[in-house]
Order: sequence, then structure tokens, then C-alpha cells
Amino acid sequence: MDKGYEKEKFETIKIKTSVAKRFRNYCRTISKSKSMTTKSILIILEKVIMFNMSKSLKIVQIKLKEVDQYWYK
Repeated sequence: MDKGYEKEKFETIKIKTSVAKRFRNYCRTISKSKSMTTKSILIILEKVIMFNMSKSLKIVQIKLKEVDQYWYK
């Protein structure tokens, strides 16, 4: 049982058989439960999304500065 999650109930998520087999094999490879593997994957995805959003925001800020420089010469 995953530490800190002993009292939580389980949910059913339906995925394709081939994906489920790959996921189970991956969980065994990294020696984590399916729940903890999914949680880790979600954390990584959230960090990647936030990184890409901050990168996009910087690009927008640069473009806005260029527009300002054009209009306020």
C-alpha cells in the first residue's frame, strides 16, 4: 500500500489493453505502484507544461517590447 494513501478508495479508468500492458511493465521496471507511477507522470507533465507556458510568456513579452519600440520611436 502506498504510504499516505491507505484510506483512499480506488477508481476505475478504462484504457486500451496494449497501453495497460506497457504501463504495468513500466511500473514494474521502476518498482512503483500504478498509482504512484501515475502521480509521478502527472507531476512531470505539469512541470513541462508550466515550463513551456513560462517560455511562451517570455516570447510574448519580447514581442510586446518590439511592438512598443516600433510605436514609440
